[in-house]
Parts: sequence; C-alpha cells; structure tokens
Amino acid sequence: MKNLVFFWLICALIAMIGEMGSPGLFYFLSFSIGALGAAVISLVTESLAIQIAIFLSSTIGALWMLQLWVKKTTNHTPRTNVYALIGKRAQVIITVKPYQTGAVKIDGAIWTARSIHDDICIEKDTIVEIMRVQGVHVIVQQVNPQKERI
Repeated sequence: MKNLVFFWLICALIAMIGEMGSPGLFYFLSFSIGALGAAVISLVTESLAIQIAIFLSSTIGALWMLQLWVKKTTNHTPRTNVYALIGKRAQVIITVKPYQTGAVKIDGAIWTARSIHDDICIEKDTIVEIMRVQGVHVIVQQVNPQKERI
C-alpha cells in the first residue's frame, strides 16, 4: 500500500498539468492540493478510506478558499443606470441658482441639477462633479480648480 504515495503524486502532477492548460480558473489546483494532502497522509497510514477522506476534504477546503479569494478580489456588480453617473464630471449649461435647479451636460445627456450646498450659485460653463442622484435631479458640487490641476 506504500505505493499509493506515487499514485497521489501522479494525480497531483496530472492536476497541475490540467491547471496549466486551463484558462486561469485555478480549478485543477484545488485537486492538486487535495492529492498532495493525500500523498502526505499515505506516508503515515495505509488506510485508503482515510487517504480518500483527506483528498476530498483538502480539495473542498482549497475550493472554498479559492471561492473566498475570488469574491474578495473581484467586483461583479458594476454600477449601471443612474448609479454610474456618481463621480462623473459634467458641465453646467444653465446656472444652478441657490435653492433652484439648473442643468448640466453629462456625456451628451442633459440633466436637471441642484447644488449639494443649497445656498451656493454655480455659474454656467463651470465643471461640477455628480455627488448623487435624487429623483430626476443630479446633485452636484463645483470642482475645485486647484484640485483639477493635480
């Protein structure tokens, strides 16, 4: 039964070769880790049931860790619709007066706009940043010209 060390090492090698041929999913890497765990355990015990249990648990553990890593490093929820406007720059085309709406042009679309500070007037042709969307209005803040140069 000591020959199972080589069996598990060959399984790990085959899984690593499969990983190199895959498009970077790291799926076969989990099987390789499971096979390496089973190979180490086969040095300690000759029980095939324990070796298979270690292989399965190591593979599942590696897949679980892979899932956690993928969730942490990727963002699958891109901002769409009006939420994609937040943080964009726009040009004021109708002056935003205190406590009144004006209009801004964002990527060719015209939106009614209000200032984030109700008592501030934002003149025509000023560059503003979209802070949030509230109903059919974008709430804007004037871009600091000194910040713009940085």
